[in-house]
Amino acid sequence: MTRSLPADFRQLRSMVEERHKVIARDALAEIPKADLVESYLHENDLLASTAEGVAYRRFARMLSSSEESATIQRDLDQILSAPYARDHMTPAQRQSLEAMFSTLMGAELEVQEAYVRWTASLRRVLTRAADGQHARLLSLSSLALEAAADWVAADPHTRGRELDADVLGVGVPGVQDISQLQLWRDTGPQNVMVSVAASGSQLPAAERAALRLAAGTSNKAVARRINELVAGRGVVTAAEVFEHTPAEFQRLGSLVMMLDLAVQYGTVDPEVAEQVTLSGKRERELLVLLPHLTFHEPVPVRAAVKQ
Repeated sequence: MTRSLPADFRQLRSMVEERHKVIARDALAEIPKADLVESYLHENDLLASTAEGVAYRRFARMLSSSEESATIQRDLDQILSAPYARDHMTPAQRQSLEAMFSTLMGAELEVQEAYVRWTASLRRVLTRAADGQHARLLSLSSLALEAAADWVAADPHTRGRELDADVLGVGVPGVQDISQLQLWRDTGPQNVMVSVAASGSQLPAAERAALRLAAGTSNKAVARRINELVAGRGVVTAAEVFEHTPAEFQRLGSLVMMLDLAVQYGTVDPEVAEQVTLSGKRERELLVLLPHLTFHEPVPVRAAVKQ
């Protein structure tokens, strides 16, 4: 079972996939749907009657019975626990028996997935609208694939060939070699003109407030506040800078900027925490804990602007 059944299942899966390709090609050739269904049922019966198909059906029925599955598992355990298995079986043989059931289930699942894909493909063919331009496109695609397959099979190393046959029924290109077909042309760089029209209307109030907030919490603005306090006190903490920040800019952005500047130009003490309150209209105050940040010297404003 460990050697023959997985191989049989792989062979059956290959046959299912091959039948799938045949029916898919037939579906592109505008064959009546009734003939497609009859062909599907006929191929399915043929697969089921093969030795591989019979083995698959029997194993699938066995899996559907929990009692039979449990019986096989008990038999395997009994074999592995017997004195002969302990004394004469190699580790590889024991491992093969232990994994036999899972190996067979995996192979059976692959066959089942192939059947599902086959059925789903047939369902798509039967439910789609095969008329008008859609049917014409499918027919042309099928002809193109068949012509390309015949061409490659006849001369797989060809580099140029006279295109004198109306394969798709849409006309013959007036070229002697495929290299003469220029399917794309590089026209070089394009000149794009951008015009900006001045508007007399003002920005909406929300956008103006957003721009003002972005400027007031920028690196440059925060660095200037730090430098003003350092010039008067010598040493200043982030909480003191935040306290002397205008209320409209006491936001999380200012704290992030101060932390960034403290990492580069100040000191950061993660063992000590400071607490500040963010401004804004809220039902409850929003408190933020941050490490103890100190500045002992002015921050280079020009360097801060580059960040």
